[in-house]
Amino acid sequence: MKALLHLIVRVISKEEILDLDAVSSPPAHLKHLLLEGRLERLPPWIGSLQNLATLDLRSSHLKEDPLSSLEALPNLLSLCLIMVYVGEELCFRHGCFLKLNVLGISGIPKLNLIKIENGSMICIKKLYLKECPELKRIPEGMQYLTSLQELRLKDMSEELLQRIKAGGERVNLLHIPIIRHYNSTIKFSENIEIQAPVGDGDSSSRKVENEKKDAAENFLAVEVPLLPFRVVLNEDGAPEH
Repeated sequence: MKALLHLIVRVISKEEILDLDAVSSPPAHLKHLLLEGRLERLPPWIGSLQNLATLDLRSSHLKEDPLSSLEALPNLLSLCLIMVYVGEELCFRHGCFLKLNVLGISGIPKLNLIKIENGSMICIKKLYLKECPELKRIPEGMQYLTSLQELRLKDMSEELLQRIKAGGERVNLLHIPIIRHYNSTIKFSENIEIQAPVGDGDSSSRKVENEKKDAAENFLAVEVPLLPFRVVLNEDGAPEH
């Protein structure tokens, strides 16, 4: 157990609660962890995994913001949160998740606010948001993510999309080279270029490129080096490998 690097724990049925409190001494060298199933709380030892590089939490349905238990992980590179939380807000605090490269958030139906404080996720490169219908604005503090290369949205609210397209979030998103949206209902995908305000001389050169995609497209596929499996946020929120 002490030399274990990869660990996947899943419940057998959706009604079952994943109880990991009995694990008093988790593998000290663990690098990749996937927990799938309902949790009353995150195991108290999860914050002690100093070597953890990838963490995938699915169907946890936690009542409290899970980030406070994860933000101290010093070497976390990839964090995937699928149906992990039943609350309304997530907060990425200053000085936390300093090595994180990839973040995926999916299937949190009541989530209406994501806060990103200055000095958080300073190395983030890819951000994926999927099926959070109450999120009507981009995460607060996106302007601080100066290393972000790609923002991908799937089945998000029309209000959020229109704010981006109309330029309402222009100042907070201009630094991101790729912004992409996919609507699985009508099988429609588009690259979004930030629209300039009315009167901006560059507005004529800005455009939105639309293209039809195959029904099987899963553009929220997160592939992370060192991860022994492929994390896919697919059409129904279920995991694929």
